Amino acid sequence: MSFKLFLEMHNFEFNHLIVSPSGGSLSLKEMDISPMEFLNLAENDFIIGGLSAQVNSVTNSKRAIVSQMDQILLTFGFPALKWNIPKKIEHLRKMGLLSPGVLRKISIARNLLEHEYIKPTNEEVEIALDVASLFVLGCKAMYSPFTNEFELYLDSSWSISEKKYLKYLTFEIVSKDDGTAFIVFRASEETASDQESHVDSTTQLLASFRHRKELGKYVLKNTDPLFCHIVKLANAYNIDYRVEEAIRELNEAYDLYQ
Repeated sequence: MSFKLFLEMHNFEFNHLIVSPSGGSLSLKEMDISPMEFLNLAENDFIIGGLSAQVNSVTNSKRAIVSQMDQILLTFGFPALKWNIPKKIEHLRKMGLLSPGVLRKISIARNLLEHEYIKPTNEEVEIALDVASLFVLGCKAMYSPFTNEFELYLDSSWSISEKKYLKYLTFEIVSKDDGTAFIVFRASEETASDQESHVDSTTQLLASFRHRKELGKYVLKNTDPLFCHIVKLANAYNIDYRVEEAIRELNEAYDLYQ
């Protein structure tokens, strides 16, 4: 069953869902040597100066950038260690993890990053270190902590008397120790009990005690075309940056989704 069929089966209109972060804390995969450690080495080499230290600084800047890419991609279940740098960049861009500014700087530094036997100029050493600092520190801030649980409310299910939505999806981005990653969606609605009701003291309207009923669950794999778009949406909410763009792109991708 496709995700679209799952939503249609439970009468959810994707373009009529209202997004709200709800919590959780996704941790990045542990690396033997962290991107921050490589960054510290690169900065120390830059301070020392001289050809040998400059070469080491560029090498450690490259390691900081690439290991940060790998750490994120591995967390989301992608075989990053088998990919070249352009492919890593492309997947990070799809997930909203590279801002236009960082992407431009990485593009400028790409030739330096991919060719280890070129003698670096002072400017190239600074570019590599700037990109590494911007990328590694930015990712550290984003994932400390990272909200990975969200609620998607169906706008037509709003109850005026109870001031809440009665039908919604929840989703959680899951990263497992075995290297797999996926998104778990749960469809739910709140149903009223005819036996339990009361008059709301504020609205004077008859309100029912409601019970949460789970309608179904769907696991979206990281190979699904919507996976990166949903991760991008989560990233946008976490840093409060280009949220509307992420929502629009997800809706457009869903419209093309089979």
